[in-house]
Amino acid sequence: MSNLTSYQARRIEYITTLFETNPQLFEHEKNQSVLSIQRKGAKRIAATLPLRDHAHYGETVLVISEKLNNDGRIAEYHYGWELSQREHRMGKQPRHITAFGNEWKDPETPAWVDTNPYHHHHVPQEPSKRQSTGIEDLQSAITILTDFISGDLSYDKTYKFLDVFSGNDEEPFFSSKDRLASHRINQEQANTIVRKAGDGSKKSKMIKSNARRGKIIIRRNKKR
Repeated sequence: MSNLTSYQARRIEYITTLFETNPQLFEHEKNQSVLSIQRKGAKRIAATLPLRDHAHYGETVLVISEKLNNDGRIAEYHYGWELSQREHRMGKQPRHITAFGNEWKDPETPAWVDTNPYHHHHVPQEPSKRQSTGIEDLQSAITILTDFISGDLSYDKTYKFLDVFSGNDEEPFFSSKDRLASHRINQEQANTIVRKAGDGSKKSKMIKSNARRGKIIIRRNKKR
């Protein structure tokens, strides 16, 4: 078995485990005809995982497309939440709800976003539209999808998923309408965030830029 084949097999095993150990998200009883996790060519993984029925969308799926490099790392990916095609085929646009990807785009093109190559296809039925995101892996996408599926939440284009430092506990987390809010912060708080985001990475530069403009995503206070 070649190294690439071994890497593909391990990745398939990982995705299979995610599917089997997340019953709150994935449908394990019905709609199994759409379940598919397989190699695609020498370097790619393609999967379609049925999700639990959603009150608004009905049957939906998580579509996974990954390309591995020669070291077995994920070079490119696309994780899409789509309407199921079990009963009838649909085009790319009508079945698209939302998706995350990391395909590189040239800075001079309309597809460029500040977090390039990481991006969020945020507009339902318009998969070409993109916005910035902090989502950079499959597990993070699954965490977000679990909120929408288990809570029967309807998705719309106003959702943003930005990986930033919390104003309260400095931990990275994802923004959500129900749990988080965007607030202005004072200059002292901004300076603290800038000092803590000092590793020179693209992500830390984005955090610094947001902080200096007085914007940061922090946890919404719980109702008492």
